[in-house]
Amino acid sequence: MLAKDVRLVAIESDAVVIEQGTERTRFKVASLAGLPELPSLLRR
Repeated sequence: MLAKDVRLVAIESDAVVIEQGTERTRFKVASLAGLPELPSLLRR
């Protein structure tokens, strides 16, 4: 669960992106080779 007013913006192959208000933060994560890439959570 994310803190109040924090949104999960994207799950990328090597990072997750969260947003709180106008501030966007990208957290790098270890990737596992051979796994499929997850789709972006941004509305297009």
